[in-house]
Amino acid sequence: MGFSDLMTDVISIYKRDGKKIDKVNASVQRGGIYIGDASKLLIEPGDVAYRQMSNGGDEYFQIVDPGFHEAALGIPATYQMQVRKVSTAEAKQMLFDAKNENQREASNVVVTLDDRIYGLCEALGYGRVKSDMEQHNGMRDIGGPPECREAAWRWLRMKEEQQAAAKSSTPAHMTHIATSRLDELRAIQSTDFDFTKLIRLCEEINIAFAQGCNYGTGMLTRAVLDHVPPLFNQKSFAEVANNHPGGRSFKETMQHLENATRKIGDGMLHTQIRKKEVLPTPQQVNCAPQLDLLLAEIIRISK
Repeated sequence: MGFSDLMTDVISIYKRDGKKIDKVNASVQRGGIYIGDASKLLIEPGDVAYRQMSNGGDEYFQIVDPGFHEAALGIPATYQMQVRKVSTAEAKQMLFDAKNENQREASNVVVTLDDRIYGLCEALGYGRVKSDMEQHNGMRDIGGPPECREAAWRWLRMKEEQQAAAKSSTPAHMTHIATSRLDELRAIQSTDFDFTKLIRLCEEINIAFAQGCNYGTGMLTRAVLDHVPPLFNQKSFAEVANNHPGGRSFKETMQHLENATRKIGDGMLHTQIRKKEVLPTPQQVNCAPQLDLLLAEIIRISK
């Protein structure tokens, strides 16, 4: 068996200058890639090797050290490359300024500048891209020629238009807490309690809900539940739910706020970072009817 017979994989090399070298016989192993006939290949640090596996999967490797070895004792020149396996998103980031537009069958390698930059932006996320573009002129994460940064700005505008469209789907006249309830709270004249903070919490709930800030809505609602018990001569909202003589319907509604709404807010505040997350929806934090009944009772007992 000759040395070349050990090269059972076929890879492509994407150069940093945008060139692509196809059909390179190699041996892909953990931590390294070996090429048996390297006399006509120039591989440099930062190039990316690509392999399509027989199971249909794709693999990308960043070349850390080409490890070129000259021919000797009848053995041809070889590359014994040290590599780092990278995700598709990372590969796109490293190759965003490549000018190669060649398409490869059954491949997800991007073929347009916008596709390359949009893929990178999706991987980085809206917040990081916006920070990079506004604070670093796109040179921290996006990089590349001016056309790449222009594409990043287009991606940001597209995302902002999508967010605006989502917000416009909420009826403009609909607020989480009725403006009439807020007016009633503002009209209360009490020598025992200052309602300034409660009113502001309610105002911020409306702002957060209207802007689609579901975490903010849930956390602020929980803050209201923590804030109001002294108005009922109680120490906690659980005591309000169980002890206030507001009738059966009031009690059951307040127990819903205590047992469901509070727990949702607690989870938003205290759950630590995890490998995967699912963001809350407006439906998850919408307790408008229950909250309205609570505020109505506060207004009644404060007159």
